Amino acid sequence: MSTYIISETQGCYKELQLLLNKINYNEKYDKIFFTGNHINGKKDSLQLINYVKNMGKNTISVLGNNDILLLSLAYENKNIYKSEFQNILKLEKIFYKN
Repeated sequence: MSTYIISETQGCYKELQLLLNKINYNEKYDKIFFTGNHINGKKDSLQLINYVKNMGKNTISVLGNNDILLLSLAYENKNIYKSEFQNILKLEKIFYKN
């Protein structure tokens, strides 16, 4: 059993997959702590968030400043800035219909 700490994934879903393959990550035995900032304006941010969310009980993740900003924009439903996160907010509505 190994424990890993991964920081600043920044929407890099493909790179995260490469890293997990390189360390021979085993979902049943290994633990991963993510230290936030899963998102940025990259197109794979939503895919990365969904992947991390479904990684299982051995995964812990905390929010980073980008993640908190995205939640704030979604909650307030405002265009405070021309945000690079607007593409994620639009995609989120497609994947998480009420």
